[in-house]
Amino acid sequence: FRRPIFYSDTLVSLRAGPLVHVEIMPIEVDNPHNSISYTSYIGCPFSMSISMKRTYDNTSCVAVALEVSQEEKERLTSYLHDLCEANIPYNYVDTAMMVLPTSVHGCLSDDVSSEDPVHLTALFCSQAVVLALRNGLNEQRDLYEVLAAVNSRVVLPYTLFHLLRPYGRTVCCHALRTGTLVPLPLGANI
Repeated sequence: FRRPIFYSDTLVSLRAGPLVHVEIMPIEVDNPHNSISYTSYIGCPFSMSISMKRTYDNTSCVAVALEVSQEEKERLTSYLHDLCEANIPYNYVDTAMMVLPTSVHGCLSDDVSSEDPVHLTALFCSQAVVLALRNGLNEQRDLYEVLAAVNSRVVLPYTLFHLLRPYGRTVCCHALRTGTLVPLPLGANI
């Protein structure tokens, strides 16, 4: 999760809270340094990057590590690759609707009718993470139930942070650049 670093982020944070962006990075156990991050940026389709993680640092980012089984990781990574292959554009409509209270936006916007990447027409960062985790996690997990109950189109990054935090642990962003998980206490500034 990233704190505001651009002027536009600061404006977004007035409504969205102190965390304005999120990426997801399944760790490659055999070669953690080559772990890929996935996200959706304004002006770009959903994509993957091996270099964006170089920007992770503890002053501008907060990382939450979720433990997953090998089977869950494989499903998650496969789904993320499918999102990239589908070349899904940024979700400007729902991002603009974020100025409305979540309850109003939720009433106006049904969740996506299909989570299959070929049927998705647009994604913003936290929406993509919700959908990816829904498709990757075992349905018996408590976190799966939490994510299945939310409308992906109204989940802001800061909201997602609070949904995930009870199921994960905060880790050092500097170490995460190399795919290493080093526990880090959550600061009071979130």
